[in-house]
Amino acid sequence: MVTELEEKHGWWNLKLLDVSQTLDEHMYNWHVAGTVKYTNGFVVSIEKIELSDIKKAVRTVSNTTEWTGSVSGNIILRNVKVGFDVIVNLDGEPVQHYTGIYTHSQIRITCTIIKNINLNQYNVNAEISNLNVGNGVRMIYMPANHVTQVLARLYTPFSNWDSITSWCHEVIEPILLKLTEKIDFPNVCFACSN
Repeated sequence: MVTELEEKHGWWNLKLLDVSQTLDEHMYNWHVAGTVKYTNGFVVSIEKIELSDIKKAVRTVSNTTEWTGSVSGNIILRNVKVGFDVIVNLDGEPVQHYTGIYTHSQIRITCTIIKNINLNQYNVNAEISNLNVGNGVRMIYMPANHVTQVLARLYTPFSNWDSITSWCHEVIEPILLKLTEKIDFPNVCFACSN
């Protein structure tokens, strides 16, 4: 799966949704009012990729075994740097342009493949289960100035949750579905003639 993401899709193609903020703050004896738009977001780098908590299971409901098999686990992305073009439109000032880089210390995506053995059907799911922002971590803006000092304190990294959710559904789930061709699930046959 990791190879598929790296070689065929490319981490750099994982895009981030645009984020807009309205500012109306008093900071450093300065009233900051206007809008900020974070646009053209993408993954700059990922320091480390881990697979963890890989499990397999057979499901039982009301003391009856449903003949499903599942494989689940987590993809943990460590120190994920994301970049944005930042457009700042403050009241009474010309439009300003910056580049912003933010590092998420950890992104955890839980992945599951379930096979209904009787029907020979697969269901795949990938969902973000953790988005660590890090303690005291701020976005780094280039060039840096008094405006970016304010922006660094107001950027909300949890705004990236929806972007990562879209990676789960649009990129990772199709890869999981392809993996179903490679994963051997047991075949179960009752009163078979063969």
